Amino acid sequence: SMSRHADRDLALLLDRYKIAFHYEDQPMDTATLVAVKPRLGKADPAGRTTCVRQFPEGPGKMGGQPTRLVCHNMTMAQFAEQIPVYDYDILYPVQDATGLEGAWDFTIDFDPMASRGAMALRMQMFSGATAANGQPADPIGGVNLEDAIRKQLGLDLKISKRPQPVLVIDHMLEKPTGN
Repeated sequence: SMSRHADRDLALLLDRYKIAFHYEDQPMDTATLVAVKPRLGKADPAGRTTCVRQFPEGPGKMGGQPTRLVCHNMTMAQFAEQIPVYDYDILYPVQDATGLEGAWDFTIDFDPMASRGAMALRMQMFSGATAANGQPADPIGGVNLEDAIRKQLGLDLKISKRPQPVLVIDHMLEKPTGN
């Protein structure tokens, strides 16, 4: 079976590189979704649970792409789980602490490239880019997902440090031992 092979490969690696490791809790950034003044529509429970990305204006300039996220019949726990998929700044799981029960319909308009992470990436990619008139190319003035969630849904993402289990390698050979 597949997992037996994986287990054997891992055991081989651990042995050949003499890897010693342990897990320990370290404070890591985590995000919590909270309700401030929620503006969400009650969902029809018979509807399918979906979040679909639409692009109302076609391709944007310089990698910016105004995006509409149309969600139907989503619980807040399901939505929290989706957030890292759409937000380049949230690199970790989001926990739902909205206290909002049941499923909801909502729409968010945002620009995924307006996140800090995407902007930093674009700065590197387009560092030499200039507009036709020789001026530096404009950064995108779109709204990032966090701001959109705050302004359009009345929810908030609270970023905080919380202990999370982290793999720590205590010892490892630079060159593997022979077979």
